[in-house]
Amino acid sequence: IMGKITKTLAVKTSNIVVAKPTMKTLSGGRKSITVNWAKYNKRGSYYEILVATNKSFTKNVEKAKPTKSMPSIKFSNLKANKKYYVKMRMVYRYYSDKYMSKWTKVKTVKTR
Repeated sequence: IMGKITKTLAVKTSNIVVAKPTMKTLSGGRKSITVNWAKYNKRGSYYEILVATNKSFTKNVEKAKPTKSMPSIKFSNLKANKKYYVKMRMVYRYYSDKYMSKWTKVKTVKTR
């Protein structure tokens, strides 16, 4: 006789809140973009930064994961005279779990 198999999932609740980072400056160079942010010393392991050629971040996406001790990052080998969209967030790793802040507002920059 075949019985019905049920599976119960454990639900984890946590009150870990990761603060949203602040982009200080965003500058476009010759086929490059430099992103500077306010260094955040509290909870967080690294940043996630996305750069794309459209606002919905689906075309020509570049991704970087700098550590929280880095104050800036440079994306190079981009197309010249092109508008790029940039957003970032903070990621906190706690054992095998990841907790992420909300994305910052999307900012635009043009390369030379």
